[in-house]
Amino acid sequence: MSKTAYNISLKGYVGGYDFDRATVDKELAKNEGKQVNVLIDSLGGSLATGLSISAAFKKHGNDNVHFVGMNASAATIASLGAAHISIDKNAMYLVHKCSTALHNQGCGSAMLKQVWHCAHLALAFAPSKHRVGTVFSANNIPPHRNIIVFDDFVTTGQTLVSMQNLLVSLGKNCSFFAGINNKL
Repeated sequence: MSKTAYNISLKGYVGGYDFDRATVDKELAKNEGKQVNVLIDSLGGSLATGLSISAAFKKHGNDNVHFVGMNASAATIASLGAAHISIDKNAMYLVHKCSTALHNQGCGSAMLKQVWHCAHLALAFAPSKHRVGTVFSANNIPPHRNIIVFDDFVTTGQTLVSMQNLLVSLGKNCSFFAGINNKL
């Protein structure tokens, strides 16, 4: 079995000393018009950098991202612009803030654009800010069959119940975790 040669290895904190958008841009520029293989092993970091890396992958257009180890937050968001995403058999891919409600309550247009851009990455949308009995609409569902869903338990578990209803109806096998103050 041949081993994959990775052009880019993103390990550690997204947007800090470990790696940032400049690291990715440099390697993508070296491989313009060619397939780029990216290895990610990161618990996340800066959301802005994750969004920026995602845009770089989308612009390049020929990226294969492969996850190993434990991955979450900005690291998973960074991958969403890639043409192909895969995950190692023993790796973890955590998506938090799996849903969002969008309301234009008079905030400035720059702020609204940033919120809207981030919301496009959400797994699902709720029609209102109320979570009890909410039916979510699918948005950006990962292609993988097995999904881990984490939510803070502030909503008495209603978001998890609603997400279960949505994801199971789409044929997903889900594991659910809840925490208080984002701690298991």
